[in-house]
Amino acid sequence: MITRNNYHLKLFNGDAEANGEMRVFFAHADGEIRKYPPSRLPAHEIVFAMTIHKSQGSEFGAVLLILPGDDAPILTRELIYTGLTRARDHVEIWSPESVLRAALSKRASRTSGQRDALWNKPNYVQLMMSI
Repeated sequence: MITRNNYHLKLFNGDAEANGEMRVFFAHADGEIRKYPPSRLPAHEIVFAMTIHKSQGSEFGAVLLILPGDDAPILTRELIYTGLTRARDHVEIWSPESVLRAALSKRASRTSGQRDALWNKPNYVQLMMSI
């Protein structure tokens, strides 16, 4: 899995052998298969499976979405949507029905606390300006 874009090689975040030399093959959006020596690759990781968060920005022909056996706060409809939309042609979900239903019934909420930390202080004034 490419973890840093390389525009020169047209290898992007989320995107064997010839003459006795190792080659890495990538299918590009134009349908062309390109091969590169591993030493020319930008930052990358070898993966057999990845989290939905790591898969953002990637697209695959087929996706197997495996959910845990129990519900968890991070399982939301937005996370499921992100996982499903990584697939171009085929997606399969392995999950207990109750876990999938619970995830689809929850919306993600941002809980960083930054808004409250910035705007709910007694001596702070919220200022909005048009330029």
